[in-house]
Amino acid sequence: MMYRRLSADQPGCEAFCQHLLLCPLGRVLYLTGAAPQRLPAETEQSALGLRVKEYIDQHYSEPLTLQSLGQALRLSPYYLAHAFKETFSIAPRQYLLRRRIGEAQNLLISTDLPISRIAELVGYDTQNYFDLQFSKFVGMAPRKYRVSFQVKPEDQSPSP
Repeated sequence: MMYRRLSADQPGCEAFCQHLLLCPLGRVLYLTGAAPQRLPAETEQSALGLRVKEYIDQHYSEPLTLQSLGQALRLSPYYLAHAFKETFSIAPRQYLLRRRIGEAQNLLISTDLPISRIAELVGYDTQNYFDLQFSKFVGMAPRKYRVSFQVKPEDQSPSP
């Protein structure tokens, strides 16, 4: 049957033959116990979760809400939140907070930028709200974090 389709060069014959080959292969994998344990719906949900994560990683410095994520990805905000949480065991909002605070920690340690500028770069409108969120998440104010963890040039010199 595959040979006839391919010989006749009918439209879509390659896809037809590929699907025809996958059916018995899938059955063999199932019977031998080597079939993948994930269901197609779970794979689709994981792929969606990864898409949401990638979008957040690229746009964390912008104002993001479930609504804006849904509009950008052309999905229901509730469905994408569910898919993200199923994939990463954390809500998108919590991931966004962690992403922003993590980036702020990096900038506080590796740069001399003013804290107000760092707050702006990681997506906060005001330094006060940034200070509040940072303190709640890290356990200390951004200024104290910088003093405690910033690497000084003299700390980097090699020991004799």
